[in-house]
Amino acid sequence: MEVLACLVPGVYAAYTDWTKKIINNFITFPLIILGLLYTLAVVKTTAGLWGFLFAAVTLGLVYVLRGVGGGDVKLAAAFGAWFGFPNIVFVLLIGSLLTFIFGSIALVRKGRWKQTMLPFLRSIWMKAVYDKSVPLYAEKLPEEGIHPDAQPFGIFLVVGGWLWFVFLVVEGGII
Repeated sequence: MEVLACLVPGVYAAYTDWTKKIINNFITFPLIILGLLYTLAVVKTTAGLWGFLFAAVTLGLVYVLRGVGGGDVKLAAAFGAWFGFPNIVFVLLIGSLLTFIFGSIALVRKGRWKQTMLPFLRSIWMKAVYDKSVPLYAEKLPEEGIHPDAQPFGIFLVVGGWLWFVFLVVEGGII
């Protein structure tokens, strides 16, 4: 149940990500610090530390490729500290799948799915089936700012956290 300490403030982070495309440090930094303190000092386990590191490194690599923003990395790291490893893997997976689904729906509505996703999916197919050296197609990202088709990952990360929390409660593996 302690994980609610990150999920409740996460709702506010999701709201600001949706409305302003920003996740504030005054939400993420205390969540990270309190999560690490709680898991190391109170629970006396390293699962939160490993969850924090896994989320920070995984989304940090995506950040370097300009696939997510810095707030998303910090929010994921905070969730990693509270959920611990391996639970954060499932939270990130659910959030990523939801982002992909919502982004695809948004592209279909704009009439841009075929021109955006088809070359990308075709390049994945070619790489997987025929030749490992074929480069993956990706639309050029803007040098600065947010791509007009970008989806706010923080929202889906929070939804993924809530869904995984409900799953753990239902399964009896309350964290």
